[in-house]
Amino acid sequence: MPDERQRPSFWETIPGIITAIGTLIMAVAALITALYTARKSTQEEIVRAVGPGESIEAAPAASQVISQPVSAPEPDFSKPKQGDITTDPVTGIKFVYVPKGCFQMGSLPDEENRDNDEGPVHKVCVDGFWMGKYEVTQGQWQKVMGTNPAYFKKGDNYPVEQVSWDDTQEFLAKLNRESSRSYRLPTEAEWEYACRAGGSGRYCGGDDVNAVAWYGKNSGNSTQPAGKIPR
Repeated sequence: MPDERQRPSFWETIPGIITAIGTLIMAVAALITALYTARKSTQEEIVRAVGPGESIEAAPAASQVISQPVSAPEPDFSKPKQGDITTDPVTGIKFVYVPKGCFQMGSLPDEENRDNDEGPVHKVCVDGFWMGKYEVTQGQWQKVMGTNPAYFKKGDNYPVEQVSWDDTQEFLAKLNRESSRSYRLPTEAEWEYACRAGGSGRYCGGDDVNAVAWYGKNSGNSTQPAGKIPR
């Protein structure tokens, strides 16, 4: 009988690994978005496609006031700017402010390894939001959930994996209660906007997968510490 913990076969191919990395980050991390909304000063986040001649309308003011962490220094949440960083008081997760803007969402028909649902390319605008700087780590997950479900148990600073969408929702609900903040997963548009960072490369940060991502051939078929860049 085969070992049920055997690694999936797609770890042997670049496209499979890129898919796995994207799924993992969308599920738990790196990419939880923190929205700090103050009464009459901050607007709800907007994400929608924009057609020719259309414009982005202001969102109604949010009614909920989110308490701010006591740790210093913290940015001015009423006027955040690109690159501002805030730290969650419970887990230590760092969030970076991503300013509002527009981008071309999707991929061109001739892009290598493109999926059919990645087009057509269209203009999308997003309002400013806060996004996790790195993947959620095993240590951060354990602080909230009390367990570590990761297959690669290599240390607190390694990304957590082997978690489902439902697991992530439970993690967020508990973290929101403990931190008195409001966290959620990023939308698909927010994720791609932050991932592109103003560029148009095939991968997040460029066209050379070995320079921007960990996958089977350059990772030893294992996870790497959060924030570590391939060399």
